[in-house]
Amino acid sequence: MNNFSHIDQIPENSQLLKQNNRERNIFISLFYTKTFDEARTSLTKDGFRERSQRGWHIYYTCKKRGCKKMARIKILQNKYLVSWNGKEHSCNVINLSKRGIPDFIKHFIKQKVFDKVKPREIKKMVEENFPSYNIEIKQIRNFCCYIRKNH
Repeated sequence: MNNFSHIDQIPENSQLLKQNNRERNIFISLFYTKTFDEARTSLTKDGFRERSQRGWHIYYTCKKRGCKKMARIKILQNKYLVSWNGKEHSCNVINLSKRGIPDFIKHFIKQKVFDKVKPREIKKMVEENFPSYNIEIKQIRNFCCYIRKNH
């Protein structure tokens, strides 16, 4: 009996591997934009960062480590095609995207700064009072410094 009968299966496995790689690289078109800035800002608002550029494609990945969602911008003659790899975020996108501090939270922080509350304590208060907003301690510190300088 031949112990090498499994060798006949190797070409099939390599074909399967090539097919899996092709499937992994499929991108689904989302929309066209006329300016590059418009395409880039739409992706950065959704929690993406620029990863690399190859040929006429600029690739973006999710900011969160381990998330499989990717997007790319394809540069055409007069427009930019934004597409994605068909996978959903495996992370919380709201916490990832860098957004400014909403006005009502700014007002809350101003009151606490005038009451001489430290930024770390302000962050805890913001998390308790506004749990759906994830504002980083760095954003709060920068805003506190801005308030102290200008008021």
